Amino acid sequence: MDLFPLNLDDLINGRTVESIRIEYKTTFDDRNNWQTVATISAFANDLQNLNGGFVILGIEATDGSPKLPPIGLNKSELELLQKQIRGACTRIDPEYQPLIIPTVYQEKDILVIWAPAGDTRPYRSPDPRDPATSCYHVRQGPETVKARGDIERQLIELTARIPFDDRRSAGATIPDISPILVKRFLQEIGSDLLNITPTPQDVDLYKSLRLVSDYQGVLIPKNIGLLFFNERPDRFFSGCAFDVVQFGDDAGGNLIEEKRFSGPLDIDVTSVVDYLDTLTNVQIRKVPGKAQVERTVAYPYEALEEAIANAGYHRSYETTAEPNKVYLY
Repeated sequence: MDLFPLNLDDLINGRTVESIRIEYKTTFDDRNNWQTVATISAFANDLQNLNGGFVILGIEATDGSPKLPPIGLNKSELELLQKQIRGACTRIDPEYQPLIIPTVYQEKDILVIWAPAGDTRPYRSPDPRDPATSCYHVRQGPETVKARGDIERQLIELTARIPFDDRRSAGATIPDISPILVKRFLQEIGSDLLNITPTPQDVDLYKSLRLVSDYQGVLIPKNIGLLFFNERPDRFFSGCAFDVVQFGDDAGGNLIEEKRFSGPLDIDVTSVVDYLDTLTNVQIRKVPGKAQVERTVAYPYEALEEAIANAGYHRSYETTAEPNKVYLY
């Protein structure tokens, strides 16, 4: 298939993308064409800043889950379907075209329509109930709905500026993105990009992952590309690091150790969690009447992982130079 960054099996089964960002349809025809366009427009509007979503044609759904094996599409009609989808999407205003990827899954032909967040949102699209009129559509949970009242106002306000991670990084160049880190990430998620022959050029991988942005014919890395695929993102965003500080008592008196982690953001998160896990104490308690003892840890690994991941991912690196800080007493 074309340059598509996700593993197809993981995508269809909702293992790498939240189910609310995937919609399954048996085909694209007069019965559902405007509803499909509305869904594409809603993904492009990306009210929740989840980076859009996917419409998969050729697969039935039961309660939002794919019904497998797929029913598939008629191979002879794939080209016509793509033309019909592109033609219908010309009704989206401002202009927006999703990426349409024909592929084979479980020996059946399907179409994957990838609709990432648009650069010129918000978008209007035909109202499925009255295609002669246009309106804003958004995703609410697993459904595409018409944006009304406060939701429409939130959409317009939210999309008035591009999210930090999707902005071009001033002063950065393409060599600032590490192809080694990109390919390691693709290998870890089992991406089909690594199976394409001939092997894609590095810059083509960056484009498919939306790590770069075209500005007047020049490709410039986005902030997200530097946060995850540069060996020292703190050179661009000084707050992109973790300081783990251990004190000698609850009052925060004597400093025992201070350690800094400053690498790609996802690697930092994993390294900090693993380091904290080595510092937690295992408490052993003898239970009367039982041969076994109970073992408990002061900080469960899952809790540490959740806290550190939230600290690293759910913050702005544009408003403060302070690194993420973890204090242990």
